[in-house]
Amino acid sequence: MLDKEIRRATYKKLSCLAKGPRDSGLSKVLCPNEDDNDVTDEITDPEQLFDRLIQRNKKHFSQANETYLTKPPHSEILPPFHYSPVVDEILEGNLNSFDSLPPEIKALLTEMQALDPPHTIDPTMTITNFREGMRKVPEGKSSSLSGRNYSIYKAMLPDKYCTGKVVKLINKGVTHGFFLKHWRNVLQVMLCKKPGNYNIDKLRVIQLIQADLNMYFRLVCGKRLVHHSRKHDFIPAEQFGSVPGRQATSALLLNF
Repeated sequence: MLDKEIRRATYKKLSCLAKGPRDSGLSKVLCPNEDDNDVTDEITDPEQLFDRLIQRNKKHFSQANETYLTKPPHSEILPPFHYSPVVDEILEGNLNSFDSLPPEIKALLTEMQALDPPHTIDPTMTITNFREGMRKVPEGKSSSLSGRNYSIYKAMLPDKYCTGKVVKLINKGVTHGFFLKHWRNVLQVMLCKKPGNYNIDKLRVIQLIQADLNMYFRLVCGKRLVHHSRKHDFIPAEQFGSVPGRQATSALLLNF
């Protein structure tokens, strides 16, 4: 363990010398001046920096506003962030609540109809699944701020009792349809798309979720669901992103 840590520290130093130092945090942003868009202001004050990022993200995550399903009356019968009986109607193929929608939107909702007969996958996780998944994850991988990082879960892997309790708790949540309390804490991190470019319009957002929830998503969504969908030809040939053996950027090669 000590030898591994020494090698890791040495590699980090050599990597820094070869590639140059990396940004350790967002300490400033460049924003258009409120009075003159041709002038750029450098924001370094933490409070102002936070306010500008919040304003930017509200606009960024609200790009769907003013589309058909976000305006009354449809936003009232299909409200965001909570359940509505209309959801079951869509799964059943009943679109009576959406008579006023354009045919293109109706076609989209029609494709959301549940399969008949329905296809299911096992939503639960085993101790073996959890152990194998955690062993493959680098210990330094970032997670949310709850303190339940990957190091803790890796340390308990030899203890079958502790690991079993974690897996049992995860399965209770997913089989009974509720989110564990610590799963509700998500950390949003702002990063430069290109190192050194602090333009506020050139930032990207990543969300760090809890380590155990991330491991569950990797297993069920990233493996079981994708493999099941490919096996039954539910993923069209035009889909390149999130498909094993393909990359989203590979679609560009079709033009050559």
